[in-house]
Amino acid sequence: MSFKEVGQNTSAENLFEISERVIKYLRQILENIDEYLINQEYLDSNIEKKEV
Repeated sequence: MSFKEVGQNTSAENLFEISERVIKYLRQILENIDEYLINQEYLDSNIEKKEV
């Protein structure tokens, strides 16, 4: 099934609402990554490392 087939019965308003939610979601991910890097959490020695 293609994006065209899935989206052809969806209104432009609905697609816009979905895009707004996706943008908010991605923005939050980027903010979390930014905070992780700023706080240098990757250097936290209290995190248990999982063995592979």
